[in-house]
Amino acid sequence: MLLFGIMLILTQLSMRWLGLVPEVPPEGDETQESATELVEGDAVVLGAEDDSYVAVGSYDPAKGEKYLAYFNSRGASLDRVELVERDEAGELKYGVIEFRHGYLGYLAPLVLEGDNTGLQVRVIGDGTPAQQAGLQVGDIITSFKTTEIQTLDDWDKALGLTVPGEDVTIEVVRAGTPQSLSVTLGERPLAVIDPAPYPPVDSDRGPLDAPNSLLTKLTSVNQEIAKDGESPNLPSLAGSNWELIGTDGRSVTFQMVIDNVDQQAAEGEAGEDVGEQVGPFNGAIAVSKTFTLAPNAETQAYHVNLEIEFANQSEQLQRIAFRQYGPNSIVNESWWTSVGKTRDVKWSMNGEEDDVRAATILEYAQENPDSLSSSIWQVDKTVPTLDYLVTDSQFFAAGFVGDGENPGVGLDVSDVHTVLAEPIDGVTKKSARVPNTSFFVDSAVIELKAMDSVKQNLRVFIGPKGDELLASYGMKNVIEYGWFRTIARTLGSVMHGFQSLVGNYGVAIIMLTILVRGCMHPLSRKQVRSTQMMGFLKPQMEKINEKFKDDARQKSMKQQELFAKYGYNVFGGCMPIFIQMPIFFGLYRSIMVDVELRGQALIPGIDWCANLAGPDMLYYFGESTSMLINRGGFVGPYLNLLPILTIVLFLLQQKIYTPPATDDMQKMTQRMMKFMFLFMGFMFFRVASGICIYFVASSTWGILERKMLPKIKDPDAYLESLAEARRSKKRKPGFMQRMMEAAEAQQGQSRGKPANSDSERRKQLDSLRSGRRRR
Repeated sequence: MLLFGIMLILTQLSMRWLGLVPEVPPEGDETQESATELVEGDAVVLGAEDDSYVAVGSYDPAKGEKYLAYFNSRGASLDRVELVERDEAGELKYGVIEFRHGYLGYLAPLVLEGDNTGLQVRVIGDGTPAQQAGLQVGDIITSFKTTEIQTLDDWDKALGLTVPGEDVTIEVVRAGTPQSLSVTLGERPLAVIDPAPYPPVDSDRGPLDAPNSLLTKLTSVNQEIAKDGESPNLPSLAGSNWELIGTDGRSVTFQMVIDNVDQQAAEGEAGEDVGEQVGPFNGAIAVSKTFTLAPNAETQAYHVNLEIEFANQSEQLQRIAFRQYGPNSIVNESWWTSVGKTRDVKWSMNGEEDDVRAATILEYAQENPDSLSSSIWQVDKTVPTLDYLVTDSQFFAAGFVGDGENPGVGLDVSDVHTVLAEPIDGVTKKSARVPNTSFFVDSAVIELKAMDSVKQNLRVFIGPKGDELLASYGMKNVIEYGWFRTIARTLGSVMHGFQSLVGNYGVAIIMLTILVRGCMHPLSRKQVRSTQMMGFLKPQMEKINEKFKDDARQKSMKQQELFAKYGYNVFGGCMPIFIQMPIFFGLYRSIMVDVELRGQALIPGIDWCANLAGPDMLYYFGESTSMLINRGGFVGPYLNLLPILTIVLFLLQQKIYTPPATDDMQKMTQRMMKFMFLFMGFMFFRVASGICIYFVASSTWGILERKMLPKIKDPDAYLESLAEARRSKKRKPGFMQRMMEAAEAQQGQSRGKPANSDSERRKQLDSLRSGRRRR
């Protein structure tokens, strides 16, 4: 009965699937160079050759951590973040949706070649099954459950055949000695930031070649300007291997001392005379980056504090500026569904929120391959304040936010850019549907006095897109509710209220549907009666069509007379639909963007429909290249039951509600509608199961409502009673009568006589009429 609304959504889904959704580029999208001079060349990479990894946070439920984050010494960067928060039952609040195999822990494995084949462990997270089993950094894994391990594919396949809670045996080589370890696998947490997600968007392209998150680059040192933070006279902060200063389990500090270097010095071997070093520095500067998890006791616990310190170790004043990159590779697990979204960049400046779509960022990068970034920084009369800057997916967001006490994100900003965070030459037609986007912020020039230091503090939000959580960080409109935001949020609150009563979101959606349809019952009942009336009038309509088939004007007039005789309104059945449209769209959006529905099962304990925020996934076809069942195709990699049930109910409801056709045109229209519903089955095949539950409940209500409506046994007698009621109904005074009464009342007032009583007005009217007759 909400066919018009469904058709609008169908159009939106079709345009999204065909890539026809319009993208509006931001104003001032031309790249603004923050420097007047550019220095060409590759920056100097310093430090050790091998990367080192550090895990911060804990998988142990007793410690109550939100994150298990992994940092890399290469660029002192963020490599990966896993959400390990637990619910009241002790289960992972944000576990994976697909491929729920056993979890050992992220090991950052390094493939060894030569005599010592296997995977070398480079990091062990606290509280992970790997740590509990006694696995150590430096161990070489050679076998897993009797499967020989030599490559990453071997490791992924062997781990993919396990289940949480399974006991397995791992063969390792430790300091040249073979050992056997027994481990109980755990439940996989969601990697909200993952540079190499599985499965990749384009399996033919392979893993995404994305940089790590939160990289830092120098943009100027004592008036020398670097292009994109890379200069032959400046050390590469992003590419160099920083020294690990220390970690305490909840924070980690990296440091790098930078000074004048050149390519010859960087490439010279140890002990080789490389000559005098030249460059812009007036002495060494020690750069430190400290990452600290937010205290768990605080309300705002979904962020990492990043402190960047520049310590001038010389006796002279030095001036520097740097570029701080944001997070990238944010999880986008629902990109292949009909309700997924791209990684867009959103921000607020001086309280005004705006965004740029991922497609626009990709389009700009394709048109400008030498400069993949576009400035969004607009300075009018005063320099704006950057309130927040994030990139988001359907349910998660990550980026820079304010601390709630001081304005801005913690930096004195000179420019802000969106950027494509992957090589442009690696973008394929399929991967272009989900480009990896990010942003960076350029600082203003910082003065470092002799033997002095300056600290810059940033708060990096990484977490779910919940209304209250985002609002606490100053992000009010990051969630896209669409046109009917107030209605959507209200319905979402009611749904959460029902869930708190019954403990099941699937039942809560059904209860919400019943509440909405119950409130709409008077309108729905009127719509059903309107449909019945068209059926009752069908014989008379056919007579009119036959009698005036050659005179369209007379046929239309007679039809209008027929409708007026029985008080039938042609648009009476449409009005309830238009009134319900805002409610329908609001409910649709509230279900589609609600992160609390993610991972919630319709029937706990059953794998089918275990995620109300995604398709119900009854049967897995596998990762196919077929146009229909490939990931992102019309059907997708899963057979879904609820969309099929939804279409069946739509067809049944159409058969019950649609009035009998009175001419050939209506018959053809009804046939087309049946085919349209079948086509809708394809388009809705990958929608969230929570939305399908709403459709199923709403259609079932409509069918029962129609069946329970009292039947009219004698349509002719019913029509005659309507006609008699129309004839005997007391009509309101017409326009001329109201004008005459007003004139008489005014005359009575001018003579000083009240003309308010009904008897007095009747006498005056009779006198006036008799006077007209005499004349």
